Amino acid sequence: MNNRLHVLLWCLASGLLALACFEYWTHKNLPPHKKLEKLWREDIEQLEKSGKLPSAWFDTGKIEMIGGTPETRQILQSISTPLKVKKNGQFGLELLIIVWEDDHSRGTVFQYNLTNLKTGNTIWEMARTLMLSDPAKP
Repeated sequence: MNNRLHVLLWCLASGLLALACFEYWTHKNLPPHKKLEKLWREDIEQLEKSGKLPSAWFDTGKIEMIGGTPETRQILQSISTPLKVKKNGQFGLELLIIVWEDDHSRGTVFQYNLTNLKTGNTIWEMARTLMLSDPAKP
């Protein structure tokens, strides 16, 4: 009986370790557009759970995504957005997305501008940077 418990615990620990290794490998080897999609979805989920977004965020009736570079526009065509549109929402979300790369790393900047659809006034803005690659060590 005691032996069976040890074997069961060993199998469970091995399975969890294998799952963790698989998740790490998958994340490191995703194509850039899939990695961006995953990181963006996780970032939006974290922001919505944090309570730091204005209530207007959840009343967005229109979303306009602008790719700041040709590469970004191409990537935007191949990913799905984690943002939700509410029917008859009172606010619009303008989102400028720029994929950038320097000698050591690659990332994406998201500039969110939330506006009142009736007045056109900006009521809130925020910028986020998501890293698509780890900075190289010199």
